[in-house]
Amino acid sequence: MSVLRKEIVLRWITAAVTVISLTAHAVDKQATDSQGNAPLTLPYFSEAREEGWFWYHDPAPIVDPPKPPAGENRASRPLPGTDTAPRSDALRAFDKFKQSVEDAKDTMIADPTPDNVRHYVELQTKLVKRASDVADAFQRVVWANPQFDFTQQRPVASTALHAYDMQQEETKRQTFDRLAQNSVFYFFFRGDCPYCHAFAPTLLNFAQATGINVFPISVDGGSLPEFPSPHIDNGISDRLGVSMVPALFLATPATGDIVPVGFGALSDTDLAERLISLANPGATQAVTAATPISRLGDLPSP
Repeated sequence: MSVLRKEIVLRWITAAVTVISLTAHAVDKQATDSQGNAPLTLPYFSEAREEGWFWYHDPAPIVDPPKPPAGENRASRPLPGTDTAPRSDALRAFDKFKQSVEDAKDTMIADPTPDNVRHYVELQTKLVKRASDVADAFQRVVWANPQFDFTQQRPVASTALHAYDMQQEETKRQTFDRLAQNSVFYFFFRGDCPYCHAFAPTLLNFAQATGINVFPISVDGGSLPEFPSPHIDNGISDRLGVSMVPALFLATPATGDIVPVGFGALSDTDLAERLISLANPGATQAVTAATPISRLGDLPSP
């Protein structure tokens, strides 16, 4: 595997193991105090400011936990919320190893003698080597299972990139040809909006290049140089929830479907990418559902 890709995977796995260990250690320390009791939680001053700073509150009484029934081994009882299934030998061994690394780190910080530092470095080196082995195995699994390889969807090799770009251009052309036949842009603007004036030339050039018609709608009765004779808003902006301009929607008059493309001044690259995504559903249901689709039975036609 490449040195750069191996280094990235290795750092990710090492960071994940470190975060898990530190989080578990912090939770354990926070869960009990030095006497094994739950820590006291005091209100912030902002929550009891009427009492001032000089009121003394007795600490909450300490309630001893219930004793286990006679004959029951307390250590054998599972902690609340934990899985009762026994852990495998491999997991128990790794738990022991992680604890040894944590103990060595604490010992090194508390007493940084050369021996303590060396012992921690030895354990940390073992951890890094193990993470390197995992990274190698991870990469080989990806090589052998293309469904896990994201470069199959977006290649990185120069030769594959050329074929990918050609395929994308063909998809773009077919998409625009299809939209030019059955769809139209609904462009909401104000005559006194500087961003509308800035976006109008881009939209007009894009529409002329793709063949998709523009249905300009003025929400204030004004006009733009690129669209000198717009349609006056008849309430459709309220029905679509247009709260800011410029606003661009893609409508299909034959079905009454209309979806938002974007708000604000978009570039031609943004327009192309968004149209391809909206017009070629292929994502998961959750992603597709994130695009609101309005169905208005009386959409005006250009």
